[in-house]
Amino acid sequence: MEGISIVQVESELGAGTRGSSLGPMAVLIEDYKSQRRLAHLNRELIPNTYGGLVADGGFNKAKRIDDVISHSKNVAKGVHEALWRGDFPLIFSGDHSNAYGTICGVKKFVGNKRLGVIWVDAHADLHSAYTTPSGNMHGMPLGIAVAEDYKQGGEEFSDNWDEIVELENTAGKLLPTDIAFIAVRDTEDAERGIMEKHRIQNIEVNSVRSEGIEDTVKRTLEYLEDCEQIYVSFDVDSMDPDMVSRGTGTPVPNGLSLEEAIEINKGLVKDPRVIAWEMTEVNPLLDTKNKMAESALKVVYGVLDSLNKRS
Repeated sequence: MEGISIVQVESELGAGTRGSSLGPMAVLIEDYKSQRRLAHLNRELIPNTYGGLVADGGFNKAKRIDDVISHSKNVAKGVHEALWRGDFPLIFSGDHSNAYGTICGVKKFVGNKRLGVIWVDAHADLHSAYTTPSGNMHGMPLGIAVAEDYKQGGEEFSDNWDEIVELENTAGKLLPTDIAFIAVRDTEDAERGIMEKHRIQNIEVNSVRSEGIEDTVKRTLEYLEDCEQIYVSFDVDSMDPDMVSRGTGTPVPNGLSLEEAIEINKGLVKDPRVIAWEMTEVNPLLDTKNKMAESALKVVYGVLDSLNKRS
């Protein structure tokens, strides 16, 4: 990697509430107010060109899927171009549906190399349009990427779903066994079925504390030992809302502390196989005094410290 680029993804198309599209800028504002460590980095803006929470488009089980498809192409292009330049992309994302575009961009870059994904999140995000309880696509990025039994439950949305699964001609971009979860604690039956079927590793918060950060990081990276490249996605709802902030769309209790989140992400990106890192789901409209953005920035600074030591 020759440098570091921020890919600023201002979209909340996959969310159920407004505000996460403002999350990337909220974090950059906190940086401007404090250390200004991000000001010198290359930055590519992928705007929320669809005006926030536009109409559902009639797809109640995959809301705004047509716009998510178009937007995912833009995200994939931005991430791929950063990697092609030789930069490490720091993706500052609105809602977590944008991660599918990130996966497309990373996968396009790595080609036939085996890609691992580390998902630091309260949620597994393994749903499809056929299993989702809400229809919100921020619960589907990994479900789309692995395309696991995605037609179960009917063919009502098959044309749209086939199109997004085939995006960038990389259907089945990700093997379910090449996903590693940390802090996931809010899942539905369909997601648990996939996790159990493929024995996907999830290091729960209690295990993080009993094993320690160093062993958590080591076990996660060893679990993905057959993967040649790795992308890390950090959802701020992996952190405990009472200890950190409620400035995110779907807070879940009993999460990581801020210090744990910082050290986990710092440890993960020390591995040279990690070629992209993402922060997502900061929602300043649900926050008090921009606390979540301030906390997320501390995680970003930890990641930067590790990246600088790698180079």
